[in-house]
Amino acid sequence: MTLFDEEHYFVLGGKPNEIIQNDAKLVFSDLTEISLEEATSGKYRMFQGMFLGTESQTDDFEERFAEELCQRFSGVRSQPVIYEAMPLGTTKATALSRLAEILKIESIRNYGYGRC
Repeated sequence: MTLFDEEHYFVLGGKPNEIIQNDAKLVFSDLTEISLEEATSGKYRMFQGMFLGTESQTDDFEERFAEELCQRFSGVRSQPVIYEAMPLGTTKATALSRLAEILKIESIRNYGYGRC
């Protein structure tokens, strides 16, 4: 499981698997190991969590936890190997609309792709 704040790409409770290591390289970020206690201490303001595993591991994660997660967070299977959890009400469309607002550009149509 990974978590994000504005400055960190955290790996929760252990060593990162190969998929997490590759993802960190894609976003040019160093991985920081963090315990559940530290992650929930209030020291960091997390804005996203991601489960990254093989497709079958992610299938299992989604089957076991998606219903419960979606009661408190916006969950999406964004790729075959990634399940994301963000603040409730957050979607790719809301994020793109907010970005258009910040950049002061007209937001005619926004498209977000991923498995729901």
